[in-house]
Amino acid sequence: MKKILFLLLLIKVAFLWGQGGPAEYKFELYNLRFEIREPVKNNTSSNVTLTLKYEDNSEEQIYYRSITEEEHDEWDWNLNPSIIRSKKPVSIRVSGFVNFRSGTDANYDVANGLTTCPLQSFSVASNSSRMSEITFKTRVTPVHTLVSLTDTGSTNTFLPSDDKINLYARQGFASNLYGYQYSVDNINWTDINPSFSTLNKLSVSAKDLFGTNYSQYVGQNIYFRVVSCLSSGVYQAVSPPVVLTLIQSAPHILTSSVTPTKCFDTTDGTATLNFDRTLLAGETFKISLINTVTGAAVLNQDITGDLQTSTSYTLQNLPAGSYKLDILGTYNGNATYTDNPTHTINFEITKPTPVTFSMTSQTNVYCFQGNDGVINLTAGGGQNQYQYFVIKDGQPFLDWTNFNSGNATAIQNLSAGIYKIKVRDSNLCIAKDPTNSSIEKEITITITEPSAAIAIPQPEIEIVQPTGYGLSNGYISVRVTGGTPKADGSYNFEWRKDTPNGTIISTGIMTDAINNPYTIKLANLPAGNYYLTVKTCCAFRIN
Repeated sequence: MKKILFLLLLIKVAFLWGQGGPAEYKFELYNLRFEIREPVKNNTSSNVTLTLKYEDNSEEQIYYRSITEEEHDEWDWNLNPSIIRSKKPVSIRVSGFVNFRSGTDANYDVANGLTTCPLQSFSVASNSSRMSEITFKTRVTPVHTLVSLTDTGSTNTFLPSDDKINLYARQGFASNLYGYQYSVDNINWTDINPSFSTLNKLSVSAKDLFGTNYSQYVGQNIYFRVVSCLSSGVYQAVSPPVVLTLIQSAPHILTSSVTPTKCFDTTDGTATLNFDRTLLAGETFKISLINTVTGAAVLNQDITGDLQTSTSYTLQNLPAGSYKLDILGTYNGNATYTDNPTHTINFEITKPTPVTFSMTSQTNVYCFQGNDGVINLTAGGGQNQYQYFVIKDGQPFLDWTNFNSGNATAIQNLSAGIYKIKVRDSNLCIAKDPTNSSIEKEITITITEPSAAIAIPQPEIEIVQPTGYGLSNGYISVRVTGGTPKADGSYNFEWRKDTPNGTIISTGIMTDAINNPYTIKLANLPAGNYYLTVKTCCAFRIN
């Protein structure tokens, strides 16, 4: 695709440079003379022939005269009309012979080089006293034309004050054959500085010609022509004039910047335009904006007042989209020039992706009336930092709070209840319902807790003492209720002897998680003090 685009650009540039057309040359011949002084033999092919040779080595016969009588002289014959060809004449050949009835015959075959511009005089000897020399004059000049075209190839009729416009002459002439002039009256002509032209292309603005005095010519016609071959103060090759009306150039867009919408569904994008100048007295300025995808007009606005003292303007409240901005202006009632590429701009207002979020996990309260519940969230889309807002049981619970780890967060220390959660980004864009973007997304999460605290009811404690002194056949059996048991119905526990921090007992322990409530039995006990701790998130201890 890049190669194709580059080729198209080359073709377009070549097309514009060639819009003046290929080079053409005019060949003129004047005052052809020769005299036959003696009688000529009958029934011969005596003749005088003039042949042009072109730079491509092709030839063209431009004169032929059959000589059959003494009176067949030529006195000031002119080539009419002159010859105009798209190839350059480089030489002229005079050839032929004359057979006389007596004496020396005439015989000639001479080629002379042709030079562009000057009037050249030639004399070709006949090599016989019975015939004069063959004399004539020639001139080769370029055929000049001039057109003014826009970058798209259409005809241009304006000379802007600041913007250079292009005029194209025929291409292919030598560099010294391109001279450009302008006039304000089509009578008196002024040479244009050669630095503004390259061969057949002239690029010029009104300020290039008139400097700061250009304003006195606004609204007037300015004439242009291409000339060459100056002889005795007169140009021998002159194009018809091109007439352009001098107009004021509108301010140009130097730079621009855009800001995206804050949220995916808001219309708060902006585009700031920076111009090269403020408006002149008597100048107006309007902008038009269209959506290039839909073709719909977005705005047409007069910003004359804004640019009278400022060189920047910001378009506000733009929805996401692709746009083209154009300029329209006037100066003292006449349209200003707005066809320069810097008089228009294409830009795009982007938008962030929608804010999304979901709960990744939740942890219910482990202990009755505890506050160790957790809700884990993850978020995406939008911009930068995320925040969450929480309502618990219909009442405000947490105002907007930053996520604690990028796009993930844990809402901790929660007690049992019904939580409603919303999420937004740093632009205050709240996540929306994926099925209805006009509704804010809200998730509801219920954090539960055990119906009762962990406990070992006194009736569920059975203690059997050893049957004799020094025996180890006592046991303790307890049943645990409440709290949050493990998935298999069991609890975490430990037995210690003598003190709460005494040695952990690991033998003689039996459990029953099948029959409710959960039973823990410690057997084969000698006399002593025993401590049992049963845990979920909290602990219950019996001595």
